[in-house]
Amino acid sequence: MKELYVANIKIDPWFLEPGVIGKSALKEHEKLILKVREDNTDFSIPYLALFPGGKLQIPTDSYGSGIIGGIDKGVIIYRGNDCPLEDYIEVLASGEDTLGMGKKTPITGIVEFSNKVLYPKVMEKLAEKYEIKRIFYA
Repeated sequence: MKELYVANIKIDPWFLEPGVIGKSALKEHEKLILKVREDNTDFSIPYLALFPGGKLQIPTDSYGSGIIGGIDKGVIIYRGNDCPLEDYIEVLASGEDTLGMGKKTPITGIVEFSNKVLYPKVMEKLAEKYEIKRIFYA
């Protein structure tokens, strides 16, 4: 069974806000990536960022770019259709979709910007296909 890393961290992700650029934002983003790499050495961009309140983002390798979306009752709009979040994560984790620089690149993990699991039912469904490695950071 393939592993899927999920990191829970309760920090202000201001550095991921659309339009935020500059050295300080880049430095904070790098700090997050290095923190998660302590437990998942393969963690990098792209990854799936999940936020309380039903937002998601996929930072990609082009600074200031990425995919931004919303989650409503565990469903997102993907390619114009309703898509359960667990199916979307599976597409991203398998590299079936192209994320940046024109090549198929799977996400390296999931970061939930919360100290609790944001979508427990989604994670239960993903656990049927992936070995979920969850890491909680203070």
